[in-house]
Amino acid sequence: MANKKTNNPEFLRQFIDIYQSNPCLWKVKDKCYTNRDLREKAYQQLINLYKTVNVEASQETVRSKINNLRSAFRKELKKVQKSKRSGASTEDIYTPGLWYYELLLFTANQEESSETVSSINSSDDEVEDKENENVSTEMITVQCISPESSMEHDSAPLLSPTSNRISTYSNTTRKGKKTKREELLDAAYKTLATVDDECSSIGMTIAFKLRRMNERQRNIAEYLINQILFFGVQDKLDEATYIAYSTPPQIEPTPSTQYVKQEQIFDPCV
Repeated sequence: MANKKTNNPEFLRQFIDIYQSNPCLWKVKDKCYTNRDLREKAYQQLINLYKTVNVEASQETVRSKINNLRSAFRKELKKVQKSKRSGASTEDIYTPGLWYYELLLFTANQEESSETVSSINSSDDEVEDKENENVSTEMITVQCISPESSMEHDSAPLLSPTSNRISTYSNTTRKGKKTKREELLDAAYKTLATVDDECSSIGMTIAFKLRRMNERQRNIAEYLINQILFFGVQDKLDEATYIAYSTPPQIEPTPSTQYVKQEQIFDPCV
């Protein structure tokens, strides 16, 4: 029963929203990512939510859930990237079947990259690191094989692990020469990958949330977002900038929203 509740779409949306609001759990290049105190507090928020459907939830339960969600997301992301690399047209690019794929787009470029950060990795990311280490070890083993040992392995059964590595290395070498078409496709994919940075992921996440709003709420949200972007381009935003809600002196109780920065007030209603 608990498993069904933790896979409930509404629960997962809340879970992912809290996860996204705590960059210390996923934004690997941010200083807060290595701040254990912040991470503990962030995990506690997720634990509190999780206990609404599973009273025995712990930090390990939450970490496991995050790993499962991100693992499923990565599989879908790899399929999308693979279809882009194949040179498929826009209409033929793989469409993810995972309903919360867009909700996790903010994690697309947030993989572990340093030994210090990996010390607080999720178990799922640790598995990927080990797989990468195994690949590197295999390549080194192949390169160190002498001509004599190579001849001995040639006469060995085809299922020999070493001969499998030699075969893989040979195939990779043969594939080293790419056709002009493949080179052009690679160049195009690299360009797409460069454009698809963290800002693109955040933009897609915002777009997904806008689709969940009714027309009136969406119009207001778009207006406020544009105002924030305008002040950002003008270099007028800082840590003291915030949104203040106040009730204007009108008959109808419609709240208006004001931007307040230190002693300056940016009123969207003006």
